[in-house]
Formats: sequence, C-alpha cells, structure tokens
Amino acid sequence: MIAAWALAGALALSGAGTGHESRAEELLASGSRHYEQGDYAAAVTDYQRILDYGIDNEVVHYNLGNAQFKQGELGEAILSYERALALNPRDPEAAGNLAYAISLTVDAVETPEPPFPLRAFLWLLHRTTAGEDALLLLLAAYLLSATCTAAILLRRGNRKPLVYVAAALLLLAVWSGGALGWKEYRQSGQQRAVILTDKVDALSGPAVDYKSLFTVHEGLRAVVRNRRGEWVQILLPNGLLGWVPATTLGIV
Repeated sequence: MIAAWALAGALALSGAGTGHESRAEELLASGSRHYEQGDYAAAVTDYQRILDYGIDNEVVHYNLGNAQFKQGELGEAILSYERALALNPRDPEAAGNLAYAISLTVDAVETPEPPFPLRAFLWLLHRTTAGEDALLLLLAAYLLSATCTAAILLRRGNRKPLVYVAAALLLLAVWSGGALGWKEYRQSGQQRAVILTDKVDALSGPAVDYKSLFTVHEGLRAVVRNRRGEWVQILLPNGLLGWVPATTLGIV
C-alpha cells in the first residue's frame, strides 16, 4: 500500500490538470485510511472516484487493485494491475501482485513460450511506454542532428568518434520509432481485456442461441478481436476464439 503523500506526488507528476487535484488528494488520503482500517469497499469507492475525475494514474490503479483483491474481486484486481502496468511497465510491485493474482485464477491457459532471442526482444520492448518511446525518438533525432553537424564542421581526422556516436543514435532512433509504431498499432487494433464475471460461456457467434464453445472464468486475460452490438469476440492466449457479452469483461 502506497502512502497518500506518495500518491499525491505521483498525481502531480502525471500532470493531471483537471481542476480536481485538491479533491483527488483528499480521496487519496481517505482511500489509504480506509485501506489501513480494513474497509476495502470504501477504499475502492475513493480510488474509483479519482479515476472518474479523469485522472488516469498508475498509482491509483495499483492501490485500487490492492483494495479489490482484498475484497476477493480477482478479475477487477487483475484489470487494475494491468492498467497500472500499462502506464508504468517497470513497476515491480504491480507486476508481482499481478503475477500472484493470475496464479489464483481458475483457467490455466498455456501459452507457447517464444525462443530466447524473441523473448529477450519482447522483454525489452515492454520496458517502456509509448510516451517514453516518443521522447526517446525526439531526443535521439535531436542529438543525431547535432552530432552530424559537428562532424561536418570538424576536420576529417577528428570525425571518427562522432561517427560511432551518430551510428548509436541512429540505432536508438530506429528502435524507439519502431517500438512506438508497434505500440500504437497494438493499442488501436488489439485491445486487451480481462473477464470480470465468475464464469461465462464463449459462444460461436454474437447471440445467445449460438453454440457454446468453451467456458472462461474470472481473471482470464484475452485480446478483443471483434465487436457486434453488445457482444465481443475474444482471443485466448492458446488461440481459442469465442463471443461473450461485453458486460462480462473489462478493457485494459
């Protein structure tokens, strides 16, 4: 559980200029107090009201997940931890709590593990947010431009170190630009979701009269593939596809 003063600092760093900052700080303190007192329902209400103000902050999601977990709301807790990590993928506490919560879910959907080079690549790719990739790209482009200008102005014999620096900056720009493009594509085309109800049958089509294909349970994570009215087609990590009511899941 993170103290209220730390939460307030995180809010300030997030740039939440909504006009609700003072009220949000009061709710943060209230949520922490209720959590410490064991009144987890009140803590959930406090943290949710902050999010309702439009203040999307990883610390609030993290503490909300803790309070939901204490209430036994496994699916909601996993969703909150996922949202916290989407905003800060390097948060070890959120990652640890998410892993523990997932270990308590009913569905043990096995995902084929990629080979080591790809696994290392994906680990590095997920260490930054899209916003951080954009900043890295701008910084690398600026420094590359400055380095190239300096190399042009210097005499030939002094250019070699700058060539190495320029090559490194070019690689950084290519990496951050590619990572940014991939994350933007994923965000727009592949929404992640978490099952929130105790269990739900995944059907072969978007209506109650379609055949049931399999059953999923609270806390299972999936990818949204399609939407039709009040129905959502989900893709499981093992490749299974099925339709469930939109009310049974939450979008990360």
